[in-house]
Amino acid sequence: YFKDWLVACRADGYCSATAYQNPNPGDGSVADYILRVGRHAQQTWWEISFTPIAATADEWQDFTFSVDGTPETFRPRSEIGAYGAINDFYLLGDGAQALMDRLAPGHRIDVEFTATDGTPRHAGFSLAGLTAALIWIDEQQHRLGSERVASMPPHGLTPAGAEQLSTPQVPVALLDRLAADPE
Repeated sequence: YFKDWLVACRADGYCSATAYQNPNPGDGSVADYILRVGRHAQQTWWEISFTPIAATADEWQDFTFSVDGTPETFRPRSEIGAYGAINDFYLLGDGAQALMDRLAPGHRIDVEFTATDGTPRHAGFSLAGLTAALIWIDEQQHRLGSERVASMPPHGLTPAGAEQLSTPQVPVALLDRLAADPE
């Protein structure tokens, strides 16, 4: 543990720092919300993911991540998407990099999203200990001094539900129109 962050490495070299909101809430779940920053040993980029457990996120609505009050909005599919499991949302693109740059010097991160029932939801995490946790991961992976690069899709995971899609894929422009007007 590094203050509010738990760090672990798997046998395959993947290491992650994880923060929990309301750990072990008593209903058998791990936490209400989970924030993770991880990297595979063989990859150069970091992966930032958010897992809502207390509420199912509407994957067609924007997510906003604010570090110390500075917001970064992520549009569905192109800038944030569920990979591997329907509730593991990974940040992508330039916004992921901008957020990564603010995490280490930050004190708190807040996540705003819309649940599938239409209600706005909020999760908040302390960033105390994250810098030390990321340095520990760098040490474990023999990468001290490496850049903190984030923006790529998660290594080895496919978009959730991709196995159900048939070709051709739905164009991003059409997905954007659907998100703007579900009717």
